Amino acid sequence: MSRIHGVSAFGLRDCATVTDGKCKTNGLYLADAVLPQRAMGQIRTGEEAEAERIHSGLQWPPEARVSPGKPLRRVPIPVAWSLLVDAGDRSVSWEGGNGVSIPLASILAAHIKGLLDENEFTYGNQERAVVAIPDHLDEYGQESLLKAFDNNQDQVCLLWRPVAAAMAWLDAAKPRDLRQGDFMLVIYLGPDGMEFTTFELREETQDGQRFVLPVRNRPVRAPLPPGWEWACVLSAEADQLCREDHGAFWQAFTIFPELWAAIAGAPWDNGNLPRPWSAHRGWRLWNPDSNLLEKTLSCRLEQSEILRELLKGSCKLPPANRQNSGENWGAHLEAELKAAYAAHAGRLRGAVLCGPMAPEQTPSWLNPELLGVGPDTVPSSDTLWLACACKDPVAAGARLFGERLAAGLPTYLDTLPSLALLTEVKGNLDWVDIVESSECAGGKTYRFFRNCRG
Repeated sequence: MSRIHGVSAFGLRDCATVTDGKCKTNGLYLADAVLPQRAMGQIRTGEEAEAERIHSGLQWPPEARVSPGKPLRRVPIPVAWSLLVDAGDRSVSWEGGNGVSIPLASILAAHIKGLLDENEFTYGNQERAVVAIPDHLDEYGQESLLKAFDNNQDQVCLLWRPVAAAMAWLDAAKPRDLRQGDFMLVIYLGPDGMEFTTFELREETQDGQRFVLPVRNRPVRAPLPPGWEWACVLSAEADQLCREDHGAFWQAFTIFPELWAAIAGAPWDNGNLPRPWSAHRGWRLWNPDSNLLEKTLSCRLEQSEILRELLKGSCKLPPANRQNSGENWGAHLEAELKAAYAAHAGRLRGAVLCGPMAPEQTPSWLNPELLGVGPDTVPSSDTLWLACACKDPVAAGARLFGERLAAGLPTYLDTLPSLALLTEVKGNLDWVDIVESSECAGGKTYRFFRNCRG
């Protein structure tokens, strides 16, 4: 019997990795990868990357310094995910200097492999890994990610991140008395992206067992601004030095946990503060005030210029200026919630609030009365599940998908894009649909086409 691992690897170190029922939560720290000095060298991730001083933002030693326009060997994982999504069907690499150029997919694969190694993944014949991916990662990006696993790609499969969370909730909540048009909502708040995804619900029975399946629709809107943009803006709220000192900003962004904790509404350990902070004009003390928690939602929603200046020498593809729905983060999230809910006329049977940056308490922008479901700490029908890191539904749902796929059980339904052929029928040209069904079973190859002979 296969041993299935579910992987959620979106860039906050040791925060949301669940596999084989284990959970590790050691704090909200940005995950990054360190590129080798020479081509064909090893990419360092996890604790090995954190132990490296290269491009850490410190003023000493010299190799720790960062400068606008110069290649960076340290790659923030959430930024790499965002760039891979933005690239679409284009190849995109990260320039590390000295002729080192590594595809973003290979960097992310190295990060995922590091997480699998930490969780004793052996790459044996009975080992399988299901890796959650952003909802907007297109087929080209998926293929490049799988190819980056080289000889082990047959042991790795990919699953849309919101589908994984939906499967985890439905498996536990098992809503009954379904009506046509019933739907659920997944809200994901992560450093690499934010997603508000709705799923219509279908009921299937196999071998006497009842399954409620989410129906996925392909995204029709562009991706929303990622969580790392939020952390960049919040860094200036913590200390104005982060607007002008590239090295000081880089340390706050990549090393210090307080920005990410504030966004997640989590208190931080004041015993570690004040912390020595290397700045261009000498040492300072990093000591953000506790009221930083109150400033998170009022932060302006804008693109970080200082981070873009630092990335110019490393990636030819700049981060996309993604469209927002409000002047500040609170208004933006509230507007996205209302838009997602209004897209369906049926009943909302449940919602999930998850992701490394999701607060454990109901945030002010999320009105349960609007949704008509009350908050709960466990997944149950007609409620809003506030999922913490140890109950990460993305990793848990990815593992569930792999288990069901191996057992031949229903997983989810995917909506197929329209596909038609311009055909001559009795002397007239007409578009004929060549796809038999608009929905197909998730994880299985769709092979059935309409007979198009005129």
